[in-house]
Amino acid sequence: MLTKLSMKEGITPICVVRRQEQADLLKEECQAQYIVNSSAADYKEMMAAFCKEHQPSTCLECIAGQTVGEMLGYMGVNSTLLLYGLLSE
Repeated sequence: MLTKLSMKEGITPICVVRRQEQADLLKEECQAQYIVNSSAADYKEMMAAFCKEHQPSTCLECIAGQTVGEMLGYMGVNSTLLLYGLLSE
């Protein structure tokens, strides 16, 4: 839902998913360009590369836990993280 809304508003999201099936769905249904599977061995390298290239300033986060610090580390100074859920233990 957030991916579709972002793209409708002209925002190109960097999507992070946990399973390849989710990545395939985003590619097929939303035509998302930048998808990172957090289960992949090269997840951190891919995320760092996408963030370096596109310099995102905002992150919408629903998991929490260690992901919050990780995402803030990928984004630059003065970036914003909006935590709208707590799905981690």
